[in-house]
Amino acid sequence: WYGLYTNEKVEEVRDRFDYETVNDDAARNKLFTAEITAKEKDWIIADTKSKIGEGVFLQGGFLLNKETGSPIRLTKGFLIVHKDKIGNEGLVQLACISFSGQPLWAANTGLKEFYNWQVQGDKLIITGTNNKNLSSGEVNLLQIINLQSGTTVAYDFFTDKARN
Repeated sequence: WYGLYTNEKVEEVRDRFDYETVNDDAARNKLFTAEITAKEKDWIIADTKSKIGEGVFLQGGFLLNKETGSPIRLTKGFLIVHKDKIGNEGLVQLACISFSGQPLWAANTGLKEFYNWQVQGDKLIITGTNNKNLSSGEVNLLQIINLQSGTTVAYDFFTDKARN
């Protein structure tokens, strides 16, 4: 079992596994792990939960697969989304963290939120808006992030130019 919680909230995690979302705009979540065992029809999370790695993620959560609602799991670890600052002006950051809690790469998307995202092979494709001249629902930016290295390429449809 892996979870992203503050030190206080991890103590409140129920023993029966369930996907849950923690909503706290100022939460500085850390990655925790615990043993998990099958019991009848449930998965039971052990009482002892250990923090792994040194990462702290503002409003941090696992990037979810939009089709299944479960965290996107890579061969080497997880994708964690978090913000660079509290509030609506914070930009979404991505971190690829190994199963042992070590950072593999990090990327600043430059977006306040994602319009859409999906994993295609070893790439994460993100669309979003970062142009204040566009209305809600209009998308101007396409980003492709290499899931092995974190290298990002982007294209702005509004300006018809590649971006760094």
